[in-house]
Amino acid sequence: MTEAFGGGVVGVITALANQQTAAGDEVEIWFMRRPQAPVDPARIGLDPRVQLREFDRTRPAFGGMRRMYCAIRRLLREDGADIVHLHSSFAGALGRLAWSRRDAPRVFYSPHGFAFLMLDRSLAMRTAYRVVERRLARRGAGLITTWESEADAARESLGVEPAGVIHTGLSAEAIAGYRSSTPTERARPRVGMVGRVAYQKAPWRFRAVATAVPEADFVWIGGGDPADEARWLSDIEVTGWLGPAELDEAIRELDLLLFPSLWEGFPLSLAQAQAMGIPAVASDVVGNRDIVIDGLTGYLCSDDEALIERTRALVIDAGLRARMREHASESSGRLSDIRLGAETAAIYRAVARR
Repeated sequence: MTEAFGGGVVGVITALANQQTAAGDEVEIWFMRRPQAPVDPARIGLDPRVQLREFDRTRPAFGGMRRMYCAIRRLLREDGADIVHLHSSFAGALGRLAWSRRDAPRVFYSPHGFAFLMLDRSLAMRTAYRVVERRLARRGAGLITTWESEADAARESLGVEPAGVIHTGLSAEAIAGYRSSTPTERARPRVGMVGRVAYQKAPWRFRAVATAVPEADFVWIGGGDPADEARWLSDIEVTGWLGPAELDEAIRELDLLLFPSLWEGFPLSLAQAQAMGIPAVASDVVGNRDIVIDGLTGYLCSDDEALIERTRALVIDAGLRARMREHASESSGRLSDIRLGAETAAIYRAVARR
């Protein structure tokens, strides 16, 4: 179940549902579309055996949330599922509030990026998110976190041990295709970022590095509100939104990925670039830490000065870029989601045996 059927959550849920269905499980996806990034479920490659149930979030305000909450309560009371797996913050809260100790189904929650890490919210709001997460953390069967850095955030901020860790990522077929791409070195290196032009992605940091490192050409692959593009990236090339094939080609043309985001869950665009063998200079935050091997496939940076210094080092040293490119490509198999279904099923069964 998710209230955030858009962005990276879609890829995770699709891969998980398909792998579970292939293993013989019966899977239903209950969802609400994300208004900022709506997705047509019929066009995302779901196994046709996966059943879909949509909750309309627009009529009336919060009506979809209320209907989903009531449906979860009925599902739990009527023993209508063996496992209920909640994805993203609001679905996580609804499902765990609906759960009680007498309910037979096991209720798990995967945040895909904790809301209290979102620095575009006020301190008061982030504190409130953390308090809610702490109070709900021990309801149900527990947290299933994405990769190790999110598990560390759960331990440090919520004081709980996750029920398990799963590894989302790219398909094995996609990684094989990315590995087969041939790099093209230019006289002037091309440095890029992939993502929305939004506060989370820190476009002002990208521009600051571009200003400080004139030896390279900089491009932002993606788009956003025209006012945000003008405010933060007025003198930077911005491609606008691209289709899948165009996006792949735009990333392949990069010599270096500069990924200065303020927080993440598990950024697939960063994983994709690494699988293509593109070195990365990334902020040292949850999600990025799981993808970039510091000093081997790129650098993790804790401040703006380090972003500038590491980017400059890779721009001026073609040999260093080549070595990191080779390591990134060779190690990209660890970024596959091939284990996702089996890992999740093992967590379900381990809790069911308690």
